[in-house]
Amino acid sequence: MNKLFFIVLFSLILLSCKTHHRESVNTYTTPPEVGILTSDLPRYSKPPASVNSVKLDESLPSSKKDSIVTSKDTVSSPSHTINRENPLIQTVPVSTFSWEIGIRQTQIVDVRTLVEYKSGHIYDAVNMSVDDPSFENQIQELDKNSPVAVYCKSGIRSFYAANILKDHGFQIIYNLDGGLNSWLKNGKELVK
Repeated sequence: MNKLFFIVLFSLILLSCKTHHRESVNTYTTPPEVGILTSDLPRYSKPPASVNSVKLDESLPSSKKDSIVTSKDTVSSPSHTINRENPLIQTVPVSTFSWEIGIRQTQIVDVRTLVEYKSGHIYDAVNMSVDDPSFENQIQELDKNSPVAVYCKSGIRSFYAANILKDHGFQIIYNLDGGLNSWLKNGKELVK
């Protein structure tokens, strides 16, 4: 009985935090079709602990383990080196990513191609394809002092984009671990 009372009380508290004006400084309300309860919590609440490492499945054969990118691996490209231990770039699971884009005034950037973006994207995301030669010019439209959350299909292109953002002076960058593949596996919705 006490447990039910606290659940109802907690639900009422959460509902009382809702706002109908997106201009409000303290809360963020998602449209009803998205329906993420955590996005209705106060913005200055403490988020869940973030996870920045990938755990290997011990049941995998050793040949498969060698091909998995771990949290300490470095990926190189012609113009950027990506180190997953960078404190400015946080590769986070779906739960933390969802929390950050719902609670804070986070800029959400879909770094996939326009065709991929039009097939479905996270609510409120803008499309800036990392494969586009003008990507570095496009990111200048973003606020460097506000958090930026990036994602792609699997998390690889978005991590590359996160490193470019870091090189251009962005301070808080979240990369969705596993990309939209993980987002959809966790039952999250996309909009078109």
